[in-house]
Amino acid sequence: MSQGITFKIGVLVIRIEGEHLVTQWAQDVFSILKCSEEPELVFRFVDQPVLLRGEKAVGDGHTFVGDRILSYRERHYDVRIKGGSPVIVEVFQRDRRNVYVKSLIDLDEMWKMWLSHGTSLDMKLLKDFAYSIFLSFLQCSLLDRNAALIHASGFSVDGKGVLLPAWGGVGKSTIMSRAVLHGKAKFLTDDHAVIDADGQMYLHTLPIHAYVYHLEQDKELQKRVLSNFSGLNRLQWHIGKAIRPKKTVRWVNPKIIFEESKMAASAKIACVIVLFRGKTSEFIWESCSPEDAAIPCAGIIMSEIKTFSERIARADAGWHKSLFPSLGDMHRLLLNIYSHAFSQADCARLMIPLEADGNALVDYLRTKCPLIEAAFSI
Repeated sequence: MSQGITFKIGVLVIRIEGEHLVTQWAQDVFSILKCSEEPELVFRFVDQPVLLRGEKAVGDGHTFVGDRILSYRERHYDVRIKGGSPVIVEVFQRDRRNVYVKSLIDLDEMWKMWLSHGTSLDMKLLKDFAYSIFLSFLQCSLLDRNAALIHASGFSVDGKGVLLPAWGGVGKSTIMSRAVLHGKAKFLTDDHAVIDADGQMYLHTLPIHAYVYHLEQDKELQKRVLSNFSGLNRLQWHIGKAIRPKKTVRWVNPKIIFEESKMAASAKIACVIVLFRGKTSEFIWESCSPEDAAIPCAGIIMSEIKTFSERIARADAGWHKSLFPSLGDMHRLLLNIYSHAFSQADCARLMIPLEADGNALVDYLRTKCPLIEAAFSI
């Protein structure tokens, strides 16, 4: 039997299998979520090119639709999805050359990765799968179960969930990591939360993006991240920080930063704060309805799966009925799930001054959100 891992994120059981570096990565990242249930969504890495079996080309000539089948070309992979129970996603890596050979051929790209991520070009394969393939099909499968991804950080305080939706770089990770590392909060998610229409938020262990500004503003976070670096990786970090400070980042497994005892399995959403940054001289806090909080959240996640959304649009224009909801239906489903999930929570939106650092942001939120204040009251 090929290597693989079966794990559960919220309401969905997933399996990733096949002799591939992504499978090895998944066995480490999702080990805390491992289960023995029958999978409902399977990602299977194959050694041969994905064969077209009756699919017909639509749109750009790289998208093919058949009866309950969708095939397309991703940046590094060929992908073939077969609807059924379970849904099977076959993935083939087109460029099979050794990573060292690819690095020698593309020295410029190799040095960019070395300086920014402290790793080889293999990281591009991992992140392309994680963000372009895995999250897209996870989202579609969750929608079938009245649940959804939302671009947000999340944690629990005394069993109550705090959800912080935002675009990247606004401050959601800073609030989450401070509340967990320096308070009594428990980690649930950093980048993409899994929530259901009943308002439950679930543990999702996708790696955390730790940028230079995160580590420089929080010495405890810096210590925990850097302590797991090898001597070479530490050197790369300091060189990258000096040359490309805004691009230098590490993609870190949450269990490296937080002990398992500081992770929650799930929590009922009690507070939703949608974060924005803008040209304002002071923080602007406004309470809002669950429906108003849901609107920007749906826009953010739809933008994030833009490439996959284009595939869905092309599949809609194919000879056969699409496997997935249309873009309009997906947006309506997201709004409905988010609105119901937020219906029992205190909802607000916060405009953050562009120059406000993590300390100022956390200090302000402690005055406005009782749950965030409670996280630090130990």
